[in-house]
Amino acid sequence: MIVNTNSGGIADRLEIASARISSFIQTTPLLKSDYLNDRLQCNLFIKAENLQRTGSFKIRGALNKTLASTSDESASHLLTWSSGNHGAALAEVAQDLGIPASVVVPPWIPKVKVDNILSRGADVYTASDTQDVVKMGKSIAARLGAVVIPAYDDISVIDGQATVTLELLSQFSETNNGSAPDALIYPCGGGSLIAGAALVVGHSPIALLGAEPTAAADTKRSLLAGEPCEAPDVGITICDALRNRRPGALTFDLMRQSVRDVLLVDDACVEAAMRVLFRHFKLVTEPGGAIAFAAVLSEIRSFRDKSVVAVISGGNVSHEQFAKVIQADNEVRAW
Repeated sequence: MIVNTNSGGIADRLEIASARISSFIQTTPLLKSDYLNDRLQCNLFIKAENLQRTGSFKIRGALNKTLASTSDESASHLLTWSSGNHGAALAEVAQDLGIPASVVVPPWIPKVKVDNILSRGADVYTASDTQDVVKMGKSIAARLGAVVIPAYDDISVIDGQATVTLELLSQFSETNNGSAPDALIYPCGGGSLIAGAALVVGHSPIALLGAEPTAAADTKRSLLAGEPCEAPDVGITICDALRNRRPGALTFDLMRQSVRDVLLVDDACVEAAMRVLFRHFKLVTEPGGAIAFAAVLSEIRSFRDKSVVAVISGGNVSHEQFAKVIQADNEVRAW
């Protein structure tokens, strides 16, 4: 189901992407809790991409880019730079295709995400505090003769991520008498997931919203400025997957055409959302993966009596961190 009526060749391109990756990915569920919705006074659905292969939506874009890039000739090596989830996704794709892979990661990447990459057979190069991850990645790629599979700022990656939105809109329509939701909410890191949604939604009546940490609000800042710009005050946040200093140039261009707003959420509210997702849906989520749901909870008055889908983008969290979060007493401060 493509809502964007002015899509031109976009519809055909996204259909090709869907067909290309369909045999490799899982269809993730669209969930709701009647009990929770009664309390929230809205029709809220959860798209559980944390249940996708490798624990995040990232495998969709990595697959589409890799398969498109290697369709004519076999690649001898694949490489990317990543804060974790895209790296694990590329490692899984490389393993499926029998191609060696390497991933360059920042020094602050959680150990659970490094292990997620290594367990799939890829080599990991960790940058120091003074090294630029992108420059390091390009240098290693040149030395290895590797095909680079970008994490977000690439149209084939974005097309792959757009399949999340295609899938959830089809699921929503099937269970809601052919209707569409009033709003869709996505986490904002590099921007490929919400940029893919923008390709699907276009200028339809569906409100396309982003969510990002208050300590890493580069997307919000960029949309207000009308151009990609760095958030100079990017600070420490538990949402490690969303610690980008600026959105991608291509993802930003797509976002500014369709994204209505980006909701900012603090870490305490993200942790509360992780607890709610576990208690009511039995979902294990990483902080960045839960932020779209946290945004709904923190702005619940704006969504009263509306149909909303929040995308849960990942579940790669250490058991120590997750146990600490869910054992806290408070549920949601906004209730």
